[in-house]
Amino acid sequence: MVNEPGSNVSLLHQLLRPCSLDGSKGRDTSRGEAEEDEEQESEEEQEEDLGQLMEIDPMELEISHTLIPMVNSEEGGTLLDRIKLTRRQCALELGFVVPPIRIRDNIQLRPGEYDILIRSARVARGKIMLGRFLAMNPGTAIKPIEGIETQEPVFGLNAYWIELEQREEAELNGYTVVDPETVMVTHITETIKAYARELFGSQELRDILDNVKQSHPAVLEELIPSILSMGMVHKVCTNLLKEQVSIRDMVRILEVLAEIGADSKDADTLTEYVRNALSRTIVRPLTGDDQILKVITLDPSVEEIITDAISSSIDEAAGNVSSSLALDGGTAQLIINATATAINNAVIDTQPVILCSSLIRRHFKRLTEQFLPNIVVLSYNEKIVCTLNNLYLL
Repeated sequence: MVNEPGSNVSLLHQLLRPCSLDGSKGRDTSRGEAEEDEEQESEEEQEEDLGQLMEIDPMELEISHTLIPMVNSEEGGTLLDRIKLTRRQCALELGFVVPPIRIRDNIQLRPGEYDILIRSARVARGKIMLGRFLAMNPGTAIKPIEGIETQEPVFGLNAYWIELEQREEAELNGYTVVDPETVMVTHITETIKAYARELFGSQELRDILDNVKQSHPAVLEELIPSILSMGMVHKVCTNLLKEQVSIRDMVRILEVLAEIGADSKDADTLTEYVRNALSRTIVRPLTGDDQILKVITLDPSVEEIITDAISSSIDEAAGNVSSSLALDGGTAQLIINATATAINNAVIDTQPVILCSSLIRRHFKRLTEQFLPNIVVLSYNEKIVCTLNNLYLL
C-alpha cells in the first residue's frame, strides 16, 4: 500500500524519524550514506576530469569540420591507419616510439585547414582540398596545368589542386601528383622529425633503457649512474635527434658514453664522440646508390675565423670543459649569407651537406640552423665511408 500525502501512516513515519543531538530532524541513514557515496564518486570523477583536462598531449592534429570524413572509416577515411604506419616508420628511423597523436576537430579552422601542435603549441598549418589531387612542380614540369594555384605546405613547392581526370596529364607533363591524405601525412612525418627532440622525453628514454637492460645489462650497469646520470644520457640523445640522427643503436651509444664519460661530462663533447661512432648511420641516408656524397667544404680562412672565435670555459664543480662561439654579428651574417649562396649555386638533387673540421662542426651548425635549418653539417672525423664530390668552397 502506497502512503498518500497527509495520511496517518505518513505522519507517524515523519514523527518517528531519528533526530540529531541538537534537536534538529534527522535523516534516513541508509539513504544518506548512499547519497554521500554518490556525491563522493561524483567529486572523484570531476577531479579525474580536471586532471585529464590539465594534461598536455605531446602531439595533436586539429582538423576543420570539412576534413572529418578523413578520420571516419565508415566514409572511407584512412587517415588513422596511415598515421599509425607513420609512427611506426618514424620509430624505425628515429629510434624511439613516437607518442600517440591526438586528433580532434576545431570549428575555428577554415574549410580544409589543419594544425599540427607540439605540447599544445601550433608548429605547423596546412590546407588541403578533399576530392582533388595536388600536382607539385619539382622543377621538371614541361608546361603549366589548369587548377587552383597553391603552395605545397611541407617543402614550399609551387603546386595546383587538380581534378582526378587531370592526373595522368599532369604526370606526363612532369608534375608529382599526390592525394590530400598523402599531403597531410607527409606534413605530419616531417613535423615529427623536426620536433623529435621535444617528443623524446624521459619516459621514452626509460622505455628504451628497460629493453637494453634485458639484452645488454652490463652496458647499462657500467654507465648509469656511476659514470653519467640519466639526465646526461637524455641530453646527448636529444642533441642527436635535434639533427635527426637516429638513436636506434642505443647499445652503441651507451658504450661510447661509458668509454668517454669518465673524462668528460660536457653533453656537446659527448655528442660529437657518439656521432663519430654512428658515422655510417648518419651518412647512409645522404648518399645515393652510387655511394657518392656531394658536399660543400669551408675555405680554410672561414674555418680559421670560426676557430679563433671559439672560447672555452671550465666548470670546476662538474670538472668539465665546455666551449661556445663568440662571433660578432657582422661576421656571423657574412658567413650565413655565403653559406646560403653556396647552397643555391650548387646543382644538387640531394640534401645540402657542409663538411668541416670536427672542432667547429657543432658551432657552425648552431650558427646557421636558425636561418638554414635543413642543411647537414658533417665533420672529417665522422669516418665517411663513401666517395666525396666537393662542389664549392664556401
